[in-house]
Amino acid sequence: MITSAETVGTLVSLIFVFPFAETKGRKWAIIYLGALLTVVSALCQLSSAYLQASELFILSQFFAGVHHPLRTFLTFLFITECAPDKNRGFACTALIIFVGLVKMIICLAMLIVTARLPESPKWLVCQNRMEEAADSIEYYHGEDCCIKQILILFEKEKNLTTESHITLRQVWENDTLRQGLKVVLAYLFVVNLSTTNIRATYYVTLHESVGFTVQEALNINLILSILFFPTQFASTIMIDSLGRRPVMLIANVLLFTMSCLMLATQFLAYFFGPSLLTKVLYVILDCIGESTTATGIMSLRILFITELFPPSARTAVSQAVLFIGMAINSLLMATFPIVYSIFPPGFFAPFVVTKLVFGFYLYRHMPETKGRAVCDIIEDMDEDVMSRTASIFEEYTPLIKSRVNPIFSH
Repeated sequence: MITSAETVGTLVSLIFVFPFAETKGRKWAIIYLGALLTVVSALCQLSSAYLQASELFILSQFFAGVHHPLRTFLTFLFITECAPDKNRGFACTALIIFVGLVKMIICLAMLIVTARLPESPKWLVCQNRMEEAADSIEYYHGEDCCIKQILILFEKEKNLTTESHITLRQVWENDTLRQGLKVVLAYLFVVNLSTTNIRATYYVTLHESVGFTVQEALNINLILSILFFPTQFASTIMIDSLGRRPVMLIANVLLFTMSCLMLATQFLAYFFGPSLLTKVLYVILDCIGESTTATGIMSLRILFITELFPPSARTAVSQAVLFIGMAINSLLMATFPIVYSIFPPGFFAPFVVTKLVFGFYLYRHMPETKGRAVCDIIEDMDEDVMSRTASIFEEYTPLIKSRVNPIFSH
């Protein structure tokens, strides 16, 4: 019950709490509701220690699970919506890097500091609260920005769809949005169908399998963490300077190489036993793993949702992404002990194939979105899809307004 309480809380949050971001606003869900959930979880945990009550501890884990999607996903969505087009990648990646430092700040201090932040300007535009949206844009983009022009872009972004909120089914039935969803799913399969989470969870076990002792494995982890920590800041530069496609290509090559090295080390260790070669290969694998996060690939999940979908579709797509990510990770974690105990190389072999298949798909179909307005990105996707589709009437519901009439009539 203790181990599953947080997962249950996360599922409850995705179904019942996460949609508040659409109705109440990003800021309300992240700051006010998030602060309440954090305080309740902390009180339950403190009470469980004082009263020696396991029930209260389980309850605290449940509320922590309810808060988890808001903290780890919706916060990044809020940041990327508030940031200027040219700085979205930096804003999202910088948040990931400093999340460890933010955890050091107590909840009350966070509430005092963040309560004055304006609501997401894009959400305010969707609610037709233009004056508040203008103030929010001035706050986030700076006084020297052209508020009127940015409002026009946000208005165009809102008017991309005929409805204020669309479901995942409607996203899939629309040619243009389905193309964006395929890109997001391919990214999920590239990143989640990998050795990353398994290596993190079974770090010591895997190092022991190739010949390291427990102490050596811990020493390697400490040394590499110190050596590669400065490289993490490179991601804030790469994702906005190089662009999304080059970052994805570099990261996928690194992930593919890492999967091949993992397969090779496990193959050698299983058939020939641990040796100096397996140790060297695994250290190289660890170095590549540390380098992968420096590319900024973990920011792309949020950036894709923000840049490839109109505001009305982001909540539904976000829920789907989180559900699929949880399903993949749960499946890998559940099957690893069984497959690894039978034939260790067999567990890692599929990852080599998934990197090739989905990596190639992303390279062909992933649009470059660096520094571009969301409305322009989606309109270009729409034109590209139309050029490859026999007729727009093949869609069940033509959601993109540009198919029917001009986005702006004035």
